Amino acid sequence: MMLTRPDIDGQVRCPSKTTYWDAIGLGVLVLVPMGVMLSATIFKEVVPFLVSLKSHAALTPILSDAALFMTLSIMVLSWAAKSFTRVDRRPHPAELTRDLYRHMFVHSKDSIVVIDLCGYYVEQNLQHEQLLGYTPQELIGQTPALTLGANDFVRMRDELSRTGMYRSEALCRTKSGRRVCVDLSAFSVKDEEGHVVGHVCITRDMTDQKRAEQIQHEAHHELERRVLERTSALMKTNEALKVEAAERRQAEEALRESEGRFRVIFNHASVGIAEVQSDGRFLRANAKLCEILGRQEDVLLKMTFQELTHPDDLPENLARLQETLEGRRESCSIEKRYLRSDGMDVWCRLSVSLVRTAGGTPRHFISVAEDISERKRTTEALRSIVAATASVTDEDFFSSFVAHLPPAMGVRYAFVGELLDGKAGFVRTLVIWAGNTYGENKLYEVHGMPCAHVLAQCQPYFHPQGVHRRFRIDSVFAGMQIESYYGVPLRDREGRVLGVLAVMHDQPLSLFPGMEQMLAVFAARAGIELERKRTLEALRFSDLALRQLIEEREQLAQDLHDGIIQSIYAAALGLEEARRLVPENATAAVGQMTTVVGDLNSLIVDVRNHIVRKPREIKNGQQLKLALERLVRVSHMSTAMQIVAAVDRAAADRLLPGEATHVYYIAAEALSNAVRHAGAGHCLLALRLVSGAVRLEVSDNGSGFDPSGVHREGHGLSNLSSRAVKLGTTLRISTSPGTGARLIIDVPKEPRDD
Repeated sequence: MMLTRPDIDGQVRCPSKTTYWDAIGLGVLVLVPMGVMLSATIFKEVVPFLVSLKSHAALTPILSDAALFMTLSIMVLSWAAKSFTRVDRRPHPAELTRDLYRHMFVHSKDSIVVIDLCGYYVEQNLQHEQLLGYTPQELIGQTPALTLGANDFVRMRDELSRTGMYRSEALCRTKSGRRVCVDLSAFSVKDEEGHVVGHVCITRDMTDQKRAEQIQHEAHHELERRVLERTSALMKTNEALKVEAAERRQAEEALRESEGRFRVIFNHASVGIAEVQSDGRFLRANAKLCEILGRQEDVLLKMTFQELTHPDDLPENLARLQETLEGRRESCSIEKRYLRSDGMDVWCRLSVSLVRTAGGTPRHFISVAEDISERKRTTEALRSIVAATASVTDEDFFSSFVAHLPPAMGVRYAFVGELLDGKAGFVRTLVIWAGNTYGENKLYEVHGMPCAHVLAQCQPYFHPQGVHRRFRIDSVFAGMQIESYYGVPLRDREGRVLGVLAVMHDQPLSLFPGMEQMLAVFAARAGIELERKRTLEALRFSDLALRQLIEEREQLAQDLHDGIIQSIYAAALGLEEARRLVPENATAAVGQMTTVVGDLNSLIVDVRNHIVRKPREIKNGQQLKLALERLVRVSHMSTAMQIVAAVDRAAADRLLPGEATHVYYIAAEALSNAVRHAGAGHCLLALRLVSGAVRLEVSDNGSGFDPSGVHREGHGLSNLSSRAVKLGTTLRISTSPGTGARLIIDVPKEPRDD
């Protein structure tokens, strides 16, 4: 019986049948012609040689017919052996090709597998095993779907069946689960008759190639980006250099064309200009420089810049000039302080250029000095205020802010005021800086005050002098001798005005450059802080109101559960008892129903009290004693359980009204649980004095319960524990299944002699 299986293209082919007789016939067909040819060769070449030997006269006596026959036999056998040896040693071309293919299969650097006509692995080389990790035993009998996946395998199978060739990039799954990118080539192998006998798949690992291509691609894009950036930068630099060169050429031409024009610029420039020798002596100085330094020109011409420079800034100044003289720089620019004739320091931005002769020898310096004292002052003010307020919020922010703002602005006073909600025209000061300390915060009316202009127009208002003569000075600012005022509105994020920020001075005030911008910046920050302050206050108020609502809700739920619900349950028990008594004793049933009606009327009063948030309150010990005894009486009427009340009037009198109310509700809840769930025959409710405390005890001999497994979704035990906490004590429950239950609370009281 011969096994067959479908080819990869779906056809069924059987291997050729070969029998032993076919083999023998083939051997005879091959060996007989070979024997004839061999015999002919032997007789053709050997026999003449032997005949010649025999005819030789010297050998005739020696040779005989037997010897001649044996010699002939030996030589024939030897020649045949040599012929067969030559034939055996000559390799067949088919064997050479097969060995060459085997060598290529084993030693190829690419992984190669052989697949039979049914699509199953037949053999793999070592490289394929190392690439995917499957041993020959694990791979033989599997299809390429094991590593390629079903879809890629079907695609390869269909393409091989259709064209006999397949080429694609694929992701192979190794035995360890890792994905490997490969270049997959497959082709069909045919026999001499053109029938497909199998398939060969060659797989080449492309992981390194893909990684190299990705790296090359990224490097190419990075190179292109850098080239573009560099080209753009060079173009911009080139354009800037062209502009600068054109401007420099124009300036040089202008200087050469007209010395008079330079003199006009020199004399009327808004910055200080001077010609200075290399040793520091002044050659010329314009009027602006004389104004900045506070000296006349004839005085400056007798001095050097070293004498006018602040000692702390002189080393850097000399170092920059020396670098210019040595040719290491064409010009230099520094910020330095000059000493005025009045002893004050003035900050200047100094730009120095060296003028050389045609031969390149230094001639003199051209110095341009710009007064930046106000900018420095503004920068220092900003730095000091930011440093003081960066890490503080709420009230601390406003306190720190108004304390650092006046010295930065060169004024004496500052304050932050907040508009009152619902009270138009009134401002409440949050913080006031009154020269050297904080002032008292007050509420003032803005009508007739400078702040009215700020709030009415919603924009800054500046009054440089005569404030106390023009405006009404409220008691808040009395004694400050306010001469000048500058106010800025404080806004929230939506632009609504929340208050005012103002700085004031006891002398006329002039706005230095940047003062308005600086006040606007800090007013924005103060507005945000004021908005934040209001938001936090609103949140605190809302949180407090929410807590009160939650507490009221919990108290209402507790009172409803412990009072009204228990009363309804007691009334229901009373009605059940009345219904039971109707057939037996109508008079007793009527009395029971009368009692229930009275309880329901009391319940209606309790409900009305809860509606107006006035729950029942037991005011003294007598009321507590009567309420507990009535509670026991009503509960006893509705059950067969024997309930005993032992209430000590002296113990009840020791309780305050609120305490007595909590004790009553605890007793009602505990007794209700005993009646409904205990299944007991006897229950005790006792109130007495024990060791300086008023003890409430409710115990029964019922079934008991496991406290650890009690149902927690109800309100019973949680309400009892909550009321015990309000009494300043804890709830103690002693129980276990089958042993009854005992509930105890001790309300601590100071001992007294009574």
